[in-house]
Amino acid sequence: MDSLLHAGADENLTDFYNALIPYGEKSTSGTTLRREGFSAADSNGSKYISLAESELFIQWALQKVYDTDRSDFLWKTFRPSYIYAFNNAKDLHAGSGEVLQGAKTATTDDYVSFAEFRVFTLYLRIYSIMFDAFADIDGDSEGRTADDDMRLDIDEFIGWYNRSGGGPNFKAFEGVDTEDQARELFETLDADSSGKIIFSEFTASVKEVEIMENTAIGQLLNGDIKPTPVKKKEVNKGASTASNDRRRRDAKTPTKSSDRRPARGNLKTPEKKKASPKKKAMIMPMKVAAAYTPSKNASPDLKDFIKAIQPFSEKTLICGNLRKTAFKSADANGTGKCSLASISQHVKSSLKKELGIERGTEIFALYRPSYIRAFVASKGIAKTGDPDDDNYINFAEFRVLNAYLCVYAGMCDAFMKVDGGGPGVSEDDDRRVEMKEWIASYDTFPASTFVGLTGINNEADATTIFGEMDGDGKGMVLLSEFCEYIRTKEIESKTPLGKLLYQDHLKVKQVGRATILEPNEGEDISP
Repeated sequence: MDSLLHAGADENLTDFYNALIPYGEKSTSGTTLRREGFSAADSNGSKYISLAESELFIQWALQKVYDTDRSDFLWKTFRPSYIYAFNNAKDLHAGSGEVLQGAKTATTDDYVSFAEFRVFTLYLRIYSIMFDAFADIDGDSEGRTADDDMRLDIDEFIGWYNRSGGGPNFKAFEGVDTEDQARELFETLDADSSGKIIFSEFTASVKEVEIMENTAIGQLLNGDIKPTPVKKKEVNKGASTASNDRRRRDAKTPTKSSDRRPARGNLKTPEKKKASPKKKAMIMPMKVAAAYTPSKNASPDLKDFIKAIQPFSEKTLICGNLRKTAFKSADANGTGKCSLASISQHVKSSLKKELGIERGTEIFALYRPSYIRAFVASKGIAKTGDPDDDNYINFAEFRVLNAYLCVYAGMCDAFMKVDGGGPGVSEDDDRRVEMKEWIASYDTFPASTFVGLTGINNEADATTIFGEMDGDGKGMVLLSEFCEYIRTKEIESKTPLGKLLYQDHLKVKQVGRATILEPNEGEDISP
């Protein structure tokens, strides 16, 4: 943390950062200060503080060091970053899950406890640096101005790079010494390839790189923290007073921009350590693309499939880079378009890489019937003006395609459990489900996360649903009919998965020459 405040930090960031340093110290004086600050925020004595109460603590801490006008200015300047520090801190220690007295649904996990408070103050310092860098880029000017729109484009990013001489001391900004490298960094931070970077995307990308590189900051942001007891030799009775004096002494007061920003030629290359920390393995969220959660009864085969394909569907910096590399590999002829055969090869190579050749080949063959369904569902999402483009997948559609691959593999997995009366593929499977197979299997559906397979309580319910799926009335349900039924029910129920699957509901976003569609929250998605 000591080296995180970079050489180009301006007076506002320096003052804000330094005011919070004593609260993060592992010492008796630091503990005393934290207890005092926590009590100032915890006005009702609940031993937990909300986001609003955490902001009261920040005001209180700033007012102890600066006069009213200065403390209010600093508090308002960095306020957009507080929620990120709060959300990161409140998840450090798992609570009981019980609803708090006087609350409707809130539990202890929705608040910051005193055990999480020290690290919360560290997070405040980390996210304030992220916000300071973001605000300097936004609007082509330092700090927050009328030109800021809380999103970055490539012109603002390159303009910032040319006038600043470098970014903060985060891993994502290391080794950026040319304008081309700055452009590459922008594309990397722009995880969803939208051409714009919002603050939540910016912080998520910076955080992810720190965690993946297993830096000290990454370990802190990831919650890899062990409690450290205060030793007697660390006790300093005059630490509180000395800390205030030191903060005032250390606060920089540059007179002009050139005093704050180092020239590019003077940028120091970070010193290499003798032993690099081992990088972290990627940890994927429980929900694929924030929309699909596999069933508790999902087969090990489906779990392996999702393990290999999900990383290409998530909106993060690392996953964005994986997507770009994978698409380039699939688009072997460089046309910017991928056929069904190319996408199938992408799936096969990804499975082999993650699971090994034998297991990857096995899983590829198992879920192969679902690939064309994901392909057809996603190939018309982005509009490029090219009439032939609707027969292929372009990069603007590639993230959603990978999400669909996971979703339709999940549908296929559920279908295979009914077909033949057991999971996977056996000699009893004929790629169609008859009424007797359906009736024999419906009582296994309650664990399903597809809404169309829930609420089936008896044979009468099961018979009715079979009739809905069997659109042509031939007494059997094909995989295509099963998938369409699942999709329709998700859309009718307006679930997050329904929003992802309902293409006409997706909002327009520009990606290069293509127009991509993304889920638009809060609107009616009924056909």
